[in-house]
Order: sequence, then C-alpha cells, then structure tokens
Amino acid sequence: MEALYSASEDLRLEESWKKALIKHKQIYRITKSIDDSNIISSLEMIIKRTDSIEAYSSDPASYLNNFEKIDDAKWLLREAQKLSDSKTQKLNQTILDFETLISTYEGLVIEDNENKKNINNTPKKSNLTKNNTPKKSNLTKNNTPKSNAPETNNKSTDAKRPDSSSSSSSSKARLDMNSFMQNVACTKRIRNKPMSPLYEIRVTSRGTAETVVLLNMGEIKMSSRDKEVINIVTESLRNSKYKPAKSGDLFVSTTITKILKIPSNFCF
Repeated sequence: MEALYSASEDLRLEESWKKALIKHKQIYRITKSIDDSNIISSLEMIIKRTDSIEAYSSDPASYLNNFEKIDDAKWLLREAQKLSDSKTQKLNQTILDFETLISTYEGLVIEDNENKKNINNTPKKSNLTKNNTPKKSNLTKNNTPKSNAPETNNKSTDAKRPDSSSSSSSSKARLDMNSFMQNVACTKRIRNKPMSPLYEIRVTSRGTAETVVLLNMGEIKMSSRDKEVINIVTESLRNSKYKPAKSGDLFVSTTITKILKIPSNFCF
C-alpha cells in the first residue's frame, strides 16, 4: 500500500492527473476510505476542468464568439482557479493562458459589437411619404436640377439610382471580427509581448482585402516571436471577410486603417 500511495503522490506532483486517478482508484478498491474517495473526486474534477479548457483553446473562434459563451468561459476559469495552488505550476500556467485567451476574444467581441452598434445608429435619410411630397408643375419639371450620385467609376450609374421614394445611405468598410477570429491559424504556442499593430487595408467592393500593410512596424520593435504572431494576424486579415463601404446603393472599394490590440501569448 505504501508503494501505491507514494506512486499516486508522485504522479500528482508531476500533475499527471489521469495517471494519478488510475493509481488512486487502485488504492480505493483496497481501502474504501473516505479520504481516498475525496482524492479521486478532486482528481476527476481537475481532469474535467482541464479537458474543458483544452476544448476552448482548440477552437476559440467557435467557443468564444459572443458574450454568453465568454461568460461561460469565465465561470470555468473561476472553477479551475479553485483547484490550483502554489504546487500546481502546470495547472497555474494553463489557467493563466486560458485567462489571456478569454481576454483576447472578449476584446474582439466587444469591438465587433461596437462596430455593429455604430452601423445601426448611423442616421438614415427619412423617406417623404407620397402624400407629403410636393408636386412639381409641368412648367418647372424640366428646369429642376437633379442631384448628382457619388461617382465610383466612369460608367453611368443612372440605372442603379434609386427613385424619389427610396432612401440611400453611406457606410464605411469594416472588418468582420468573427471571420478574423476563424482565420487566425495558430499551429503552436508563441510567447509574444502585447502589441498594437496599425494596418492599412484596401477593401474591395466584394468585401475582400486587396492589400494589407502594417504601418507601424518600426514602432513595435518586434522580436522573432512577435514577428511570428504579426505574420499570423496579417495573414488572417488577408483572408477575412469585410463589410464593404457603401455609397448610396453602391458598394465601393475603399481604404481603411485598423488598430488591433494583440495580447501577450496570443497563440496558445
């Protein structure tokens, strides 16, 4: 029995939770003691929490793409913290990485919601009802100047110009944050520092990135690890979807600038 207890303790100190659980179940089959049962319950809970954290970390774009899911992740974080202490260094690091991951995606979700809120709050031109529209006499109809539609190319846009009963609005191009998160391709853990890269992005009328240029490379002073993360972020911006700019009823190409706040340990 002493050898079994010693083996179980060594495995727990190594934080080999699943192996420790198997070993301690062997002990419990012999002792049937409450203390050993409690140790088994504790090990099962640690395994359950760490497996859940691993699931979040493996696909954060799916598990952390709205506030409800982020709140669930924060609950899991708090529960995992209850199981850690000064001796569980690996678990502590897992918890720290998970906390950073939550913070990263919470920032992205907040930004995405702010962008949507700004779009929804953009004032639109009110339509005049048919009954309230002043009628023009035939004598002045031909002399009334027409307003010019914004020009996007040399071709005429008369066929696409809305009539007097339609409303038109303009909007800026913006990044689809969900698409950006899904395109982040981290293949390994990278220990980078926090960074705030400023990008200039040419967004086409189809909602794709024509060019992506990092503007403040000299200010960031990147290490080799930082460069790896910047390359991942830049590639994600190239492959992401965008809401194209709109001028009247036409989608147009435009150039935007975008600052991204990249936390430390961006890739887990």
